[in-house]
Amino acid sequence: MSDILTGRSIKNGIEIVLFNGEDYYSAPGETIYLEKYLHMFASVKLAVNCDGIGYKEGKDTFSCFSVSDRRQQKIRSLASGYPDLEETEPWYQGDHMLFAMHQVPTIACTSSRAQELLSTIIHTDQDTLELLDISRLLEMADFFSKLAEAEL
Repeated sequence: MSDILTGRSIKNGIEIVLFNGEDYYSAPGETIYLEKYLHMFASVKLAVNCDGIGYKEGKDTFSCFSVSDRRQQKIRSLASGYPDLEETEPWYQGDHMLFAMHQVPTIACTSSRAQELLSTIIHTDQDTLELLDISRLLEMADFFSKLAEAEL
């Protein structure tokens, strides 16, 4: 992602956060992050969660939380340039809810086949790199960089 952002005109800072333990009852990564940064959430312009993108079957999806109508239109306009990306109904099982429940504008991205993947592949021996389409991951990274550049 940082390579794709190189040379782009980005007016806001970008923080890439990797959480751990989301599937455990105490969500230790999220808990520590909240303790350290909750006081800064009011200054976050947009949080983006990527969880399950790039699956070689189906499409990648996005849904918005606490995002104004004007900003949603801009996001939809940017997303329209990616044929393998579509808007979907909001889903609430993911790290993005850490931000959304604190009214931070948030976009959640996943696979259109997320429910199937959760019940059959994710966190099993079959969860391998061969299931990913690298070109789709690169397209999503490009979409995220355009979000970062946009005046949202």
